[in-house]
Amino acid sequence: MLSGKYNKDVSDLSEIAKLLGSKGGKARAKKLTSEQRSSIASKGAQARKESLLLKKRIIANFEYLQAIQELQPQKKIIKRLKTCRHKLPGIYRYET
Repeated sequence: MLSGKYNKDVSDLSEIAKLLGSKGGKARAKKLTSEQRSSIASKGAQARKESLLLKKRIIANFEYLQAIQELQPQKKIIKRLKTCRHKLPGIYRYET
């Protein structure tokens, strides 16, 4: 069970996790050197930056795709297959 230090009428598990997690993060930060903390922070910032750039690229790609689809002519719906009176040239294996 939790010690009296953490036993403050906490019924929600997420609140307990927050209390214990914040304590662990502070203890870890004390053990790290300033260079290690700086390295971890810069890696996190770089990951967030790449994520935002990727999001912008994905949005731009979907906008481009939508613009291309709007420029393409609409496909005609075929109502019947027998619209030609004669055979179509070049699609039969043996032409006479």
